[in-house]
Amino acid sequence: MTTRTKFVLIALATGIPALVLTPILFPVNPAFPMPDASLMPHFLFIGTVESLFFGFGVAFLLLGLPVMRRISADTGVPALPAYLAIGYLTASWWPHLGLHRVFGTDLVGMLIVDYAFHLPYVAAAGVVAWFFFATSTSKADRAARTPADLTTAAPAGA
Repeated sequence: MTTRTKFVLIALATGIPALVLTPILFPVNPAFPMPDASLMPHFLFIGTVESLFFGFGVAFLLLGLPVMRRISADTGVPALPAYLAIGYLTASWWPHLGLHRVFGTDLVGMLIVDYAFHLPYVAAAGVVAWFFFATSTSKADRAARTPADLTTAAPAGA
């Protein structure tokens, strides 16, 4: 079985149950206003996307580290921070928005959820940007060197 097939199967095997379990694990706060019937398809759509993206994140966390290590091997940039950041950015939307459903309009609960999820989103995005920049500039630096640059050292003071 290819890694791609495993990835899709894991994503579906975790994303679909997440979708089904959402109302059980994250019941809507009774103080939260119910949407008008015309809005319900939109909420169902975004809930489906979030649940499947959670499955995508789980699949990435289970299968992505070797890929990240291969990408970083040529550059010396550590893979683990970017791997964890990508895992967080993909797998955390489902519980994040689920907790918003639970807390509803409770501002203290909403603030706790936002601090617990939004600040790590900012940090994770920064880590991914750093990884991309560090790996791409390292590869570009390597590609720009001539064979002579790789075999001879620069004279002292140059």
